[in-house]
Amino acid sequence: MDIEAEILSVYADCSIENWDGYDASAITKKTMENAKSFVINFPEFFKDRTVAVIPENNGDIVIEIYSAHSDLVLHFNFCFHIGRHN
Repeated sequence: MDIEAEILSVYADCSIENWDGYDASAITKKTMENAKSFVINFPEFFKDRTVAVIPENNGDIVIEIYSAHSDLVLHFNFCFHIGRHN
């Protein structure tokens, strides 16, 4: 499964309040769009890496990226912005 499809699957499964049965916050459409936007804008970043897309009970989407040399964990929520911070 590709990363975009995994993000959509997590959103579909976790877009309602209490999706985990323990009062988890729903993942919003904006959160899903922010995660997808990052993946779409940096496709080469994900090449040849193992990636996991994980829902968080606070409504975030986490993308864990593993390579032979390092690991990276990204948290996406409704206010994530891609761009330069001034």
